[in-house]
Formats: sequence, C-alpha cells, structure tokens
Amino acid sequence: MCVPCSRWGATGMRSAWRNTRSRWPWQLGASRCTPPRGNLAVFTFCNKPFCLASWGQRTRMVEKTAAAAAVAAPAAADVPSLLPSLLLLGALQLAVYGSTLFPSIPGGDSGELVSTSYVGGVPHPPGYPTYAMLNWVVLHLVPMGSVAWRANVLNAVCSAAAGVLVFAATAVLTASQHAAWAAAALFVFNRLTWIYAVSAEVFGLNNLFVGAVLLLLCLFLRQPSVALARAGALVLGLGLTNQHTLVLYGVVVVPVVLWVRRDVLLRPKELLLLGLCFAAGLLPYLYLPVVAWRQRMPLTWGDQRSLAGFLTHLLRREYGTFDLAKGESGSILTVTQATMYQVQSLATETFYLLPMLPVVSLLLPLPAELPHAVLARRVLVAMVLFYSAFFNWRANLDLSNTLLAGVHERFWMQPNMVLAMLGGLCCAQIVSLVKARWPAIKQVVLAGAMVLLAVQVGTQYQVRDESNNYSVRDLGRSLLAGLPQDSVLLLMGDLPGNAARYVQACDGVRPDVKLVDLEMSTYDWYVPMLRHKLPGVVFPGTQPVYRFGPAHYDMKKFLDSNAHLPVFVFQHMNPEDTSWQGDYELWHHGLPSRVVRRGSAFDPNEWMRTANLSIPRFPLPDADKYDPRTWEKALRDTCLAAPVNLAIFLEQKAKVLSDANQRIAALKHSYAIYEELCRTHQPPEAFWHKNFGLVAQQLLQQTALPRYKRTLHRQWELYFASGAQDDQIGAMRQVLAQAPL
Repeated sequence: MCVPCSRWGATGMRSAWRNTRSRWPWQLGASRCTPPRGNLAVFTFCNKPFCLASWGQRTRMVEKTAAAAAVAAPAAADVPSLLPSLLLLGALQLAVYGSTLFPSIPGGDSGELVSTSYVGGVPHPPGYPTYAMLNWVVLHLVPMGSVAWRANVLNAVCSAAAGVLVFAATAVLTASQHAAWAAAALFVFNRLTWIYAVSAEVFGLNNLFVGAVLLLLCLFLRQPSVALARAGALVLGLGLTNQHTLVLYGVVVVPVVLWVRRDVLLRPKELLLLGLCFAAGLLPYLYLPVVAWRQRMPLTWGDQRSLAGFLTHLLRREYGTFDLAKGESGSILTVTQATMYQVQSLATETFYLLPMLPVVSLLLPLPAELPHAVLARRVLVAMVLFYSAFFNWRANLDLSNTLLAGVHERFWMQPNMVLAMLGGLCCAQIVSLVKARWPAIKQVVLAGAMVLLAVQVGTQYQVRDESNNYSVRDLGRSLLAGLPQDSVLLLMGDLPGNAARYVQACDGVRPDVKLVDLEMSTYDWYVPMLRHKLPGVVFPGTQPVYRFGPAHYDMKKFLDSNAHLPVFVFQHMNPEDTSWQGDYELWHHGLPSRVVRRGSAFDPNEWMRTANLSIPRFPLPDADKYDPRTWEKALRDTCLAAPVNLAIFLEQKAKVLSDANQRIAALKHSYAIYEELCRTHQPPEAFWHKNFGLVAQQLLQQTALPRYKRTLHRQWELYFASGAQDDQIGAMRQVLAQAPL
C-alpha cells in the first residue's frame, strides 16, 4: 500500500511537477528525497514509504498528458513556417489598401474622429481613447500627406494586421496554411472590409482587437495556458476602449476559458489576476477625464470631469447604452428580418461562400488530428449567433433608409471574421475527408483561395478606388467659403458638421466662422465645454441649453440674442422647434441658408456676390459608382440640390420685387445657375429643363429678347423628350405654340 506524501497530494503533485518540469523527484532536494537503493519496489520518499509502481503509473499518466498536449499544440517549427505567408498577406493588403486609400476624409464619423484626435479632444461616445491617442501620435509625428491621409494610413495598417491575425488564428485552429489562406480570402477583400480599410474609422482597430482575441482563443483551446488567459483578458479590456461590440464576444469566450482551466482560473487569486489584467486594458479610458480637465480644446464631446459625466460618456447614455443610435428603443425590423437582411447581403457580396461554408462545416466531421476544434467550432458558432441576435435586436436604425442601412452594416465585419475562420475550418475538413483519395486537394484549396483573392480585387478595384476622392473635404470648404466674416453656422448631421470641423481644425479654413452643432447644443455640457471656441456667440438663459423651458433657450431666443452676427444654417433647422418661424425666414445661399428677419430688403446682385461662392463647383462623386448606402451618394444629391434651391429662391424673390431692374437681375442669376447646371452635369435632371424654361419664359416676358425664346423652346422640348409624367405638359405646349420661334 502506497502512503501518500503530504507534500505530494493530488494538487501538490501537479503543482510540483509543473514547477520542476523534467526533474525527477529525488532532484527536489537531498534532504527530503532519497533515491531508491536495493529494493526498487519501495523507497523512502519525504521520509515515508513510496511505491515505485504507483510512481511509474503517475509518470506514465503525466507523459501521456504531455504527449497529448504536444499533439494538440502547434509544433515550434510551425511558427516560423507561417512567417512568409503572414508577410505576404500583409504586404498584399497594404498594397491594395494603400493604392485605393482616401486622400482626405470620407463621409460619416471620419471628419470628427480625425479632427478631435488632431486637437487632442474627445470623440463621440464612448470616446475611443485608444484610437484617439494612437491617432494623435500618427497625425503629429508622420511628416507627410494631409492630416486625414495619415489617419487613413493608420487605419489601413490596422486592417491589414487584422487580416493577418485571421490567417494566424485559422492556421492555429486547423493546423493548415491552405485553410488559413481560404479564411483570409473570405475576409480581407470583401466589400465591407475594403471600404472601412481605406478611410479613417475605428473599425480597422476594432478588427485588429477582434483578430487578437480570436488568435488567443485558438491558442488557448489547443494548449490551455494561464498566461494566454491573462493575455486574453488584457486584450479584451484594451479592445473595449475602442469599440464596445467586442463585449458580445467576451460574454461567450470568458465562461469557456474559465471552464476549460477551472482547476486554476477559478481560484480567487487567479480570478483577481485576470481582473487586474482586464482592468489594465481599460486604462486608456483615463484619457477622457485628463483631456476634459484641460477645458480648452477647440473640439470635444462631453464633460468627463465628474464621475457621472465620465460614466455617461463611457456607457453611451446620450445614445442609449445598448442602442446604436439615439431615438427608437428597439430594432425597427424584427431580429429575424434584420438577420435575413444581413445574410442576404453577405451572400450576394461573397459569392455565397461566407454564409455557406460555415454551414457546411457544421455538417462535416472534424478531423481526428484536431480534437481541440470540437470545442472551438462550438464557441465560434456561439459567438456569431449571439452577436448577430443581440446586435440586430438593439440596432435601432430604419433599414428602409438606405444610408442608415449602410451605417448598420459596418458592424457586420466583426462576425464576418469568425465566419471566415469557420469557412477556413470547412476547407480543412474537406481536405481531411478527401486527401486519402485525392492528395492534390490541398493545392486545390490553396489555388481556390488565390483565385478568390484575385477575383475580388479584379472586380472591385475600380469601385473601391478612392485615391482621387476629395469630395467631403471640398464640401466642407464650399460650405464655409461664401460666408461673411465672423458668421455663425448652425449644423445638424454628420456629413456637413464633420466636413466643416475637419477643414477648419486641420486645414485652417475660415477659423473666423463659429460652428454651432444643433444636436450637441441640446446637452448640458456643450456650452460650458466649448463656449471659449465661440467668442461673440450668445447662449441665452440661466442654463444655456438648447431645449424648451424658461431657464433654457429655443431658436427664437438664440436668434434674437445674436442679431449682431450673420447666422446661417445648413439645409434646415431642428424640425421640432418652430419658435423662430414667425419672425425669421431662410434665404437660400448656395449650400447653406441665411436666417433673416421677415420683411428684410433683398438685393439680388449683392446676394449673389457671396452666394455664388457657396455653390459647390468641385468634382462630384460618380453617380454610377456609389449606391444609396454611401455618403458619397448623399453628398452628390446635396450638392446638386443646393444650386437648384438657390435658383428657385431667386425666381420666387423676383415675383415679389417691386423694382423691374431687380426683378430682371434676380431672374438672370437664376437663369445663369440653370445654364451652368445643364452644361456641367451630364445628363441633366429632367426637372431642370422644366425650371430652366420657366425662368426663360419670365425673362422673355420682361425683356422680349429672342435668346430667351430659344432657350424656352429648347429646354421644354428636352423636358418633353425625357418622358416625364407631368399634368402641366399640355399647358406648356400651348405656351410654346403662342411663342413660336
């Protein structure tokens, strides 16, 4: 009978074996352990009899465990063998992303993210401190290109690194570089990944953190290690300082990791260490209060100087903590409808491979040489299902609005990375099943991955090439160009606001113009944090917040208090506030409109002296290249509507002007706008021809000049030929008959 040693209990045996690695028991110390002499059956061990046969059984058990771990763990020789593939994939991504990179800012949040990072401010909730600090370093230390271009390069590098991590994680999961190439091909050049790899956004860095979590997870499941668990906790915390959607993966991964090594990780001391590692990853959030206490940033969001303000920003309370946007409390579509929309979009954009291969993987047996893949596959599937269900439940955007649908689908990249890995696993399963009969299957999988990469680059390159796209920057410059000195510009929405903020903060365009955000001014922190940036602007009320109430101010109070300044607004005011409409009206001024008191005198020549500068004349995005989900489509529509609205405004003013010369001047300016539109934008919109003819008709009545008669006939004939359905066409034909050429 073997007497257990108190020093080598069930737990002590494992602990001492790990601590001594390959050392024999008698090497622990001569004073405690005596090597066997004579009788090999029993010897003195720690001053107690020890059964050598029992020790042999334990030794063989440990050896078997070590052998199993060696099979499960990637061989040391595999690591350097991955390096050429990793470098090749990274170089390929950088070459493609770099050659299609935006030279300036795109639409969406990029203008705000770049400008706030550049001046050392805080971006919108949850603050993105890791991105902001990393961006600040790049923007101020890289000595080439525009400010936005440097931020775009940073994002391209992060996106390329994310693709490399997907490759590495799949290689660890499948022990196959062929499968890893298949996974990379499914992810790195699909539409969403490419779009958000070439512009300054937080999604490239988020993909990088997701890739790191996936790699650590696969390494852990192959060879469970406390060090890997701690590293995963650190990376998870750090990832949450960039984008909160990573927590949806943490909900699935953390319990699995704790259960797999429950013998160690569930001890209080180890739980504490894991918590400290996670907390260390969250340390970049200290950036928010540190920056807020400076109080002199030209651009920032929120007031994080108090714990309440910090938590409001961190938890996105101004948007809704678990919502994607401020407004609705739940998904506009049902979870099933939103998920089906997600699957259909992914299927059509990846040749049906990205959603199909993971399903096939679930139907095929796993290779015997990949025992860890059983749990890994379950975890990866759970991650995708939980993420998609939760996100589609809380993503409260109206997907019938194509632009909002484009905003929604950005968040699909995170599950796409997991789906790509499952697609790679599917390829490894197919290889395992077929390789005995068809040894060339590995080369076929590799060739298929290369073909997929080539097809995606070849078919999308021209559409994804943004290397000459300056349209958002040009929008910001045009928006500010025609404003009088020291104007106030009221902004609402991401496209105009972020474009104007970027060109002012980073390019130094029109620093005299005061930019007032109508949405942010509804928050209590806006005036205290940014009043210094708006000298001369009066915010009335004892609590200067843009909302209804005696202590606050509405738009009429604001306009009355700032009558000494020229006030402009982009497109429209807050539709919920009509307090100003009785005393003020909007006069179109190109891209913006000026707020003027009703009954003010109008001089068309003086008006056009500045309004002409606010007409967007920069190259607009190609209508055939950008679909309605893109900011470029919204920008194009906005820029084409601006001169038309100005021309209509001039025509309407001509009808109420008492002076004949001013009437003719207003109509001539309207005529010139339509003439330029029809000449520079081909093909013209059908209704332009109708409006152009109406202006020509009025000028013909005022001047009787033949040129206006010719224009009237030509424009209306083009309108008739367009096939427009219009009840007024009969009356228009009668007008032409009464004024024959």
